[in-house]
Amino acid sequence: MIQLDKITKIYHNFGGNKKYALKEIDLFIKKGELVAIIGPSGAGKSTLLNILGGIDKPNSGHYYFDNTLIEFKANKLAHFRRNNIGFIVQNHALIEDMTVYDNIALPLKYSLKSKAQLENYVLEIASYLNIKDQLSNYPTQLSGGECQRVAIARAIINKPRLILADEPTGSLDSENKRNVMNIFKDIHKSTTTIIVTHDYEIADNCHRVIELNNGGIIENEKI
Repeated sequence: MIQLDKITKIYHNFGGNKKYALKEIDLFIKKGELVAIIGPSGAGKSTLLNILGGIDKPNSGHYYFDNTLIEFKANKLAHFRRNNIGFIVQNHALIEDMTVYDNIALPLKYSLKSKAQLENYVLEIASYLNIKDQLSNYPTQLSGGECQRVAIARAIINKPRLILADEPTGSLDSENKRNVMNIFKDIHKSTTTIIVTHDYEIADNCHRVIELNNGGIIENEKI
C-alpha cells in the first residue's frame, strides 16, 4: 500500500547549515498493517508522518500510495488528504465551541451527503466508540479519554484508507490508553494504521515496529 523510495527531508538552521530530518528512507507498509514508529525526540518520526499524510513534502525521493506516485503539489495533496487520510494527534485538536456531533461531522462538511445520511454516519461512529451520549456536549465537558475517542471518530468518519496517529495515547491514563489501543487494533482491519509513540507498551501491540534515529531507520522489526 505504501512505498517510500529514498525519501529525504532537509531543514536549514539560521546559520544555513543542513540538518537531515529524514535521510534516504526506504519503507514498505502493507494494506491492513498496524505499525508503530518509535525513536527519540528529533529522530524524524513526526516528519515521516507528515510526509505520509501529505502535509509536508520531501526534498527528494518518491512516495507511492497504492502504486500511484504522489505528486507534492498543493492542490493534489489536498485532494489526496481528503480522500485517503485520517489524522489523530495527542492533544485531540477538537474545536471547543463546536459540539461533539459537529466535531465528528466536520470532515464531511463539504460532502454531498444529505443531513439524514450525515446523522446516520455520526450516530454509527459515536455508538461504536461509546460516545453517543456525549454528542450534544462540548469538548470542555469531556474527559481526556472521551476527547480522544471523539478525535478518533472524526478521523474515521470519512472511511480513510490510512490512519496516522501522532502520540495518540500520550496524555491518557492506563485504562484509557488500553481502550484507545483496542480501537486501533479493531480499526486496522479495514484501515491501515500508523502510530508514532514513545510508549513501548503501545508499540508491542502493533504488528511491526519501525525505529528511527537521526533521520534513518535503524530497525524494521516484525512483532
